[in-house]
Amino acid sequence: FTAVNGASLSTVAKKFGASSAYFPGAWTNAIVGPAISLAGDFTLEAWVYPTATTGLRVIMGQWSQQTPETGGYLLWLTDGKLTYDFGPKSVTTATMSAATALPLNAWAHVAVTRVGATFRMFANGGQVATDTSSLAGRILSIPFALGGYYNATGVLGVTGVEGFAGYLDDVRVSTVGR
Repeated sequence: FTAVNGASLSTVAKKFGASSAYFPGAWTNAIVGPAISLAGDFTLEAWVYPTATTGLRVIMGQWSQQTPETGGYLLWLTDGKLTYDFGPKSVTTATMSAATALPLNAWAHVAVTRVGATFRMFANGGQVATDTSSLAGRILSIPFALGGYYNATGVLGVTGVEGFAGYLDDVRVSTVGR
């Protein structure tokens, strides 16, 4: 994984271990890694500590606006409310959004699971949303990213979408749904 444009490791706020990933909130900051295609059952989870929640704040995913590789999967905050999108950009087939915002300046555990056609989203151990879709996951060659995603020209950062602001710790991506 590689930190891009201001994302870094931090010992200021951490949930476990010696450090966490810090994101200053710019739309071009992220930590990128290899492509992680989620074609079947899966679990995405992380401890998040948001320091700003206004607007659209990307937590993690593999999402692109670049043709022909549009869509993917994306976990983010929409004005502080946990949101998940899955599918092609033009036809997002699974969309979930929590009814209440995550706490600001506090740790919260977030997760999204898929088992069969059922998607579930959790915050601090409680289920906050569900959706169904039989669409298979998209196989994308773009990198998996923490704190951002790729625009229509294949460049990290999308105008109008702020990067995650705060800390992420204990991020896990598993090809097993729970």
